[in-house]
Amino acid sequence: MRVYHRFPLLFLLPSLAGFLAFNLGPILASLLLSFVEYDGLRPLTWRTFQENWVGLENYRRLLADPVFHKAFWNTLFYVAVAVPLEIVLALLLALGLNRPWPGVRFLRTLYLLPTVTSVVAVGLLWRWVLNPTVGPVNLFLRWVGERLVGLFTLLGLEAPGWAVWLAQEGPGWLSD
Repeated sequence: MRVYHRFPLLFLLPSLAGFLAFNLGPILASLLLSFVEYDGLRPLTWRTFQENWVGLENYRRLLADPVFHKAFWNTLFYVAVAVPLEIVLALLLALGLNRPWPGVRFLRTLYLLPTVTSVVAVGLLWRWVLNPTVGPVNLFLRWVGERLVGLFTLLGLEAPGWAVWLAQEGPGWLSD
């Protein structure tokens, strides 16, 4: 006979709590709100919930709306055509880039370039914003009479112990 331990189930509690709070809770709240005439501007109490109950009327109006029908068919088209097409094209691209042929390294670089350049662009932008001499943060601080600060000082990361952690960030947006 197997002995099941309940202690490992405790490790599931944080994930379960997050699922209930951020997934299932909003889904159930949306379902309940779909049966109420609610504008979202005033607080929804149990009394106003009962007073504004419309039942299935919202669904009747939705099914009679031509915009809903158009959106529904657009969604079906997207799910039936665009999603499988994107999956097939991505698979073909992956298979093609996985084969050893002339120029494949260059094409792999081109494929990854947008991912890398966005990180570099954000890093350069933050480096400029927090520049100790010409960055907008320090220009504002100079204007209000404060001393100039560097990025590490601003973030409280000037201690040498932070170097190991900052090196893990990679993009270099924390470099001063």
